[in-house]
Amino acid sequence: MSKLDELKTYAEELGVTFGANISEATLKNRILEAEEQRKAPPPVKPVLDIAALKQEALKLVRCIIAPMDSLKRDYEGDIFSVSNTYLPPIKRYVPFNQETHVEAALLEQIKEQMCTVFVKDRSQSRVNNSKAEYIKAFAVTILAPLNSEEIDALKRSQAQRNVTE
Repeated sequence: MSKLDELKTYAEELGVTFGANISEATLKNRILEAEEQRKAPPPVKPVLDIAALKQEALKLVRCIIAPMDSLKRDYEGDIFSVSNTYLPPIKRYVPFNQETHVEAALLEQIKEQMCTVFVKDRSQSRVNNSKAEYIKAFAVTILAPLNSEEIDALKRSQAQRNVTE
């Protein structure tokens, strides 16, 4: 049995694929690569901390949301919802143009929404054509979290108004 035949037999045991007219040097290189891959530890899959991701996504963020869409400028608010494999469905009425608290996952979905507006194209002197442009549907202003004094004042205000939520 020749050296090439021995290498081919060993390569077949390793599961290396090769052509019938492969050279001895090329086959040796493929065998070495297969042996290195066998010795290398399998790649480590990152473990997702679902509880931490869920906690971060459900964290309330203080913000002001203003509609940029001309069709929604007179609305007092809108209902938004978001869900995925790991999160429970989040559905909330969000008032516009006033300070509110919204879950972080829902806020990201609101930030990504786009709308179409039509802008007059005055590049041609005699004709007033409109062209469509995509813009962000909502202007989102992130505010600093409430401090302890503001939270206490809010609690007192809610207690006076008999608000339980």
